[in-house]
Amino acid sequence: MKNVLLYTAILVVFGAGIWKFLSSVERPNISLLSHPSKNLSTENSPAPAKPTEPAANRNLENPEVSAVNRPAANPESSNIFTFFIYNIYVNLHKPLSLLFMQLLTILFLSRLCSILFKKMGQPAVIGEIFSGILLGPSALGLILPEVRGFLFPENSIENLQLFSQVGLVLFMFIIGMELDLKVFIEKANAAILISHSGIILPFFLGILLSYFLYLDFAPSGLAFQSFALFMGVSMSMTAFPVLARIIQERGMSRSVLGNLALSCAAIGDITAWFILALIVSIVKSTELSHVAFVVTGTVIFTLIMALLIRPIFQRMSRIYVSGEILGKGIMAVILFLLISSALFTEILGVHALFGAFLAGVIMPSGARFRGLLTEKLETVGEIILLPLFFAITGLRTKIGLLIDPSLLLVTGLILITAITGKLGGGMLAARFAGSSWRDSLALGALLNTRGLMELIVLNIGYELGIFSDSLFAMLVVMALVTTAMTGPLLNLAKPRTDSGLALKEKKKQRLHLLLAFGPSASGMSLLRLAEGLVDKKKNNPAITALHLTPSSEYTHKEETLYRDRSFGPVIELASRLNLKIETEFKISSDVSSDIIKIAKHREATHIFMGAAKTIFGDNIMAGKVGEVIRSTKCGVGIFLDRLTVKPENILLIHTGKKDDDLMEFAERYSVLSGLTITVLSKPNNPEFDAWRRHFQRRLFEKSRLKLVETVDLKSEIQKDYHLIAMGYDYWMTHGLSDCRGINSSLFILRGRIQD
Repeated sequence: MKNVLLYTAILVVFGAGIWKFLSSVERPNISLLSHPSKNLSTENSPAPAKPTEPAANRNLENPEVSAVNRPAANPESSNIFTFFIYNIYVNLHKPLSLLFMQLLTILFLSRLCSILFKKMGQPAVIGEIFSGILLGPSALGLILPEVRGFLFPENSIENLQLFSQVGLVLFMFIIGMELDLKVFIEKANAAILISHSGIILPFFLGILLSYFLYLDFAPSGLAFQSFALFMGVSMSMTAFPVLARIIQERGMSRSVLGNLALSCAAIGDITAWFILALIVSIVKSTELSHVAFVVTGTVIFTLIMALLIRPIFQRMSRIYVSGEILGKGIMAVILFLLISSALFTEILGVHALFGAFLAGVIMPSGARFRGLLTEKLETVGEIILLPLFFAITGLRTKIGLLIDPSLLLVTGLILITAITGKLGGGMLAARFAGSSWRDSLALGALLNTRGLMELIVLNIGYELGIFSDSLFAMLVVMALVTTAMTGPLLNLAKPRTDSGLALKEKKKQRLHLLLAFGPSASGMSLLRLAEGLVDKKKNNPAITALHLTPSSEYTHKEETLYRDRSFGPVIELASRLNLKIETEFKISSDVSSDIIKIAKHREATHIFMGAAKTIFGDNIMAGKVGEVIRSTKCGVGIFLDRLTVKPENILLIHTGKKDDDLMEFAERYSVLSGLTITVLSKPNNPEFDAWRRHFQRRLFEKSRLKLVETVDLKSEIQKDYHLIAMGYDYWMTHGLSDCRGINSSLFILRGRIQD
């Protein structure tokens, strides 16, 4: 504190001295040159701006800030406060300030909408797309046109669009890395049939629909062939990343249906992007020879990337990439390849996004390599730059144009065509391949998910002049509706998953512990505690290890690697302890709700989870833990591990009949683990006396319980125990203060342990 005060005093004195010196000298009159009459500092320099309008405030950067909308304030004659407000207003209109305001607005609204839509059971991308529409002319422009004009003036949209294109290039590179070329071989039969059926039928229906839309909605001078081809490809897209996230969040990653859907989407995306590249070259070209040149160049470039560049990067990844980091040198080479590939396809006349996608596809196949690379690129691309694309789409989408009843009917026709082609084509192909009607419906619903990939195609078409404003708005609505349909259709279909098949094996047993943990070290601690409660002689597993990750950054490929990393130490410990456990991994947008749902689904009698303090206090019963306790009827055990050792010296606090669940815990734990447990209570406790008689009469030989009576419970708590167990009511009343400062691990139990 003394050093802080001294440092503050020095700063104050030093600052005051500088201010005194500067305020006492109006203009220096000392020259170091022999001829001071010539002022070199002003030679060949422009005359200074007038004091009434400083150069910084001329607003040459933004012509929209003019004398018309500038505050009527004279900085020379006004007071300090008015001058301060005047300068803030002017500085807010500078291009850099405007860009930062746009970024803050877009990031805040996109995150808020994604959270809200997740709460409604929709993918986060729906919320992000919706946030862009809110910022466009359909919402903000209609309600607060002045605010929209201030935040998104026309001369700033081009800068946002360039930023969003950079985000899309990074995103398509990551999407390319997520696709596995092996699926063409491993899933060649059913996956190719279903995925291509989900492209051919909607493509045909899109071309058929374009015949009726061309006259009313195609821009004048546009060839019908270009319009029809783009309508066909816009009906054929599937959003692979959104589909992968839905499968992860629903725990379908390890099911046959989930793997088939991912394979179909991967094959469909590769096919659709090649078709899109071909169509863009056709649209941009006026002669057949030019189209042939572009297509030939694209094919040659693809072969060079696959046969020449890919093996080089495979070798580089083995030599220069360690198991923990991705070196700056190889990272620079990868970025050079990404930008070069995007530039080449842009110059070729296809699109920069296709080059970025192709660069991602040829990246080395190692999951660790791709995980490190994704980690470096995804944060900037998906969190900062990609929401700009949604904002640009929203600024282009004019929902107000669809108020006309005839346009609403056309929108409905587009929706019916899109759903019939994609959902119907995928469902019928899946049924033909041997799936049940239920699984076929689920697979068709997943392939009908269009999301971000559809918006990319629509924006490419809009920039090429294929879609008018009204048709663009209709197709954006189609993309939103078809993506939002996926969740409800999956609920309706109720496809079987691995978890559902495993449920039948658990109905025979009464005690089932669900261990919900984050870090693997926490899972190992919970497993050591649970060991004393499980009868190893029974064949059926009584423990499920559950790991939920709130992050959606993991791709489908990385999910297997991350699952193994999370469960590996826990499974190894279970093997050493001779315990049979099951594991469940899930990408979760609401951890506490998913814990409750999974516990109910698996018919768990108790949930054991680690304790976590809140940010602004020591209340371990708040947050996710508190939500689980309040919202579940099964028993809940909260474990605060401080020693990370197997609990052998255990103290149990019994304060009354409401702690009977603890006595069940002590009885079972002492019998199965063979450990002696000290049971602490105050004197003249009738419930405690009843339990004492119970143990002496029935379980004296099996259980090892040391019964201790004391008035001062706190003094006994302060002794050296590995674990102190107490009831939920005692913890809420006395536990936080009585256990402050001790090194023992804590276990707070609510609910009975019985079998």
